[in-house]
Amino acid sequence: MFLKRALPIVAGAGICLSAFAPAANAQFTSEEIVRQVVPTFDVNSGIDGVLIYEQLRNRTDFTIVIENLPPGAYTVTVGGQFRGFMSSFRSNKGLFAELAFSTRQRGDTLLLNFEPRGELIEIRSVLDDDRLYASGRLPFGVQVSENEP
Repeated sequence: MFLKRALPIVAGAGICLSAFAPAANAQFTSEEIVRQVVPTFDVNSGIDGVLIYEQLRNRTDFTIVIENLPPGAYTVTVGGQFRGFMSSFRSNKGLFAELAFSTRQRGDTLLLNFEPRGELIEIRSVLDDDRLYASGRLPFGVQVSENEP
């Protein structure tokens, strides 16, 4: 039996996802956490976005996706440490910015060599006096005990 049961992961802002706990003889539990970012500069700006943490069998991904962020360049810090730049640009669906990290670096994805869960994640303007535009925090996921039925 591959699947033992589905465990809920509370992911904030009314979003609930599930992780699947494999049977006792399996070696891996996948995990996905999604948390909304909070606009901090102008709460009426329409800035909306998510932080996504996904642990898969062969890699872990961490992605920041933000819509309606004013066009420009932004720094991303995790736990107070600079982790990269993101640019907001106009697409056919509106203003859009994305920054992706993975433990298996590929394409434009940056290397995920830090733990984003539990840390404050901030998006600040490069050109606007380091103004904080959005922030969020990813919780740690569900821990599965070997003694659970």
